[in-house]
Amino acid sequence: MQNVIKRFILARKNLRLTQADLATSLGFKQSYISNIEKGRNEVTSNIVIAMYRLYNISPEWLITGQGNMISVFLHDATSAKQIGEPPLITFQNEEPHLTESKLLELLQQTIKSQEITILMQEKVIKILETELENIKQKYKVQF
Repeated sequence: MQNVIKRFILARKNLRLTQADLATSLGFKQSYISNIEKGRNEVTSNIVIAMYRLYNISPEWLITGQGNMISVFLHDATSAKQIGEPPLITFQNEEPHLTESKLLELLQQTIKSQEITILMQEKVIKILETELENIKQKYKVQF
């Protein structure tokens, strides 16, 4: 999750937006964006989709760190104008490589992966706690 936050901050800074500017464009208060950047709020699927729609930030990059920050597919040429750059590529009558359903599927996979990671970490912690307890009993030491 920490890497998603780092990429979120990097995207905002690359867009040359303040927290307040980004919050306004996404429909949140500045404190909500600040809390995302501090790790108190999560980067939700709605935010990922909005960042793609408004600023052409690649959902794949934002979630996984793979690929480029700016999507090579522009769903709307006005997105690039909002960040002061010419459109990279616009495709007429073609679907972008990442539809909302694919994005949601990717988000679900990412969440599932994070849930599995958390479960594994919890199991490791329990094993370490048991091991620590055995050491304490064996050597009659208190920590």
